[in-house]
Amino acid sequence: MPVFYAELAHRRNLQFVADALLLTWIAGAVWLGRHVEQALAAPAETLRANTTNLAKIGDDVADSAQSVGNLPLIGDRLSAPVSQVADSAQQLSSTARSVSDTLQDVARWAGLVTTTVLLVLALLLWLPPRLHFVLGATRLRRIMRRPGALELLALRALTTAPLAQLRHLGEDPVAAWTRHDPLVLPLLADMAVRPYGLSWHDPHSAAGANTESSPTAALPLTQVGDRGGAGRRGGQG
Repeated sequence: MPVFYAELAHRRNLQFVADALLLTWIAGAVWLGRHVEQALAAPAETLRANTTNLAKIGDDVADSAQSVGNLPLIGDRLSAPVSQVADSAQQLSSTARSVSDTLQDVARWAGLVTTTVLLVLALLLWLPPRLHFVLGATRLRRIMRRPGALELLALRALTTAPLAQLRHLGEDPVAAWTRHDPLVLPLLADMAVRPYGLSWHDPHSAAGANTESSPTAALPLTQVGDRGGAGRRGGQG
């Protein structure tokens, strides 16, 4: 089963904070996109209202032209210019409606692009490290459940951990790994899984049920070094 959150409290709390920030960013991106859309759509709404008024004026002028056209003798002469005014009003209304629709589309796309860009930026910042953690922690958790996991993870620590950390385990941690030192091996295994927010524990023992505990906290490192040195001195004797 995938590991989505760390076992260690401080690492898990940081992940919770990151998730909360992501959700806040998403909500802000949606709000900002909607605000941009509304701001750009405001002129379109005003223009659409004027379009309705122009259309009404055009209809009224057209009705007037029809009424004037019914006058005897001079009706045709008078209705012609009035009809032209009505046609101009209708054309202007149609043009304004087209511009209003275009502005509405621009506002809609601007809001969508704003939200999308902000969401993509947030995912680029949040997803890679979280995916790296989930894959790495899940892989290590599976290794921890296999036979020989203690020795394998201890060897991983010997090959990947900084030398400054290895020196705290004694003068020769490689020799301690070779002789399967019961104190040094859990510390090395814990050192291998700790970067992923995990702590070494034996999954087959009751003591391993507490994932918050760590072999590193169970024994001072100086005592481990003293034990390793005493073991080597005893072997030399």
